[in-house]
Amino acid sequence: MFERNSVGQLAVPATKTRKYAFFRFKTGRRLAGECGYCSGQVDQRTGEILATISYGPFQYREVFKLSLSASVNSFPNTIEDKIICAAKKAARLGGRMTRRRVVFVRKDGRRYITEEFNGDKSEYDAREDCLDSCDLDWPEIRALFIAADTYPKFIKANLKAQAAYHSFLTGEGTSGVVRNLRKGREVPPADSVLFIYERPTADGVRFKEQEMMGT
Repeated sequence: MFERNSVGQLAVPATKTRKYAFFRFKTGRRLAGECGYCSGQVDQRTGEILATISYGPFQYREVFKLSLSASVNSFPNTIEDKIICAAKKAARLGGRMTRRRVVFVRKDGRRYITEEFNGDKSEYDAREDCLDSCDLDWPEIRALFIAADTYPKFIKANLKAQAAYHSFLTGEGTSGVVRNLRKGREVPPADSVLFIYERPTADGVRFKEQEMMGT
């Protein structure tokens, strides 16, 4: 008769709660004809909510500091109400990182698009249980591309930006591939897209960051 092995089951380590959950939504508010997009984070330990609403390519911003414990009845039918609801949903379901892409538009109209930039240094640092990492915050990555006024410089900027991302599985950054975005094709889903123009537009704009609602 066989005896049951008395060795107990291996203990399963408790899942560590992420410090921050992230959220994004289209606000419906407009400023100078531009629709507002809200992005924010909620500290799951303290309940503190930090949210930013940006409008248009020049990124005029409004900043809100709220609390997860606040009753939505305190701000009925206001943007604060929507932010608190979005933060509560993110804390309950877990939010994803911000997804961004960069498109370089050449003088002849040809368009080239980067791979997806998923999060940045601050977002990875906020997720204390995440084994992947990034060396740069989005403003630093954005600055690399804004300085690229030619296609070769755009390629170099993309390689530097992609090299800032480190995968725990591969030990390397992403490949830094740039693809041709053919005429008539839509930009793949993303939360925001930074457009860089080799030749400034008629109104003198050489770059703009457009908020999208990625899926």
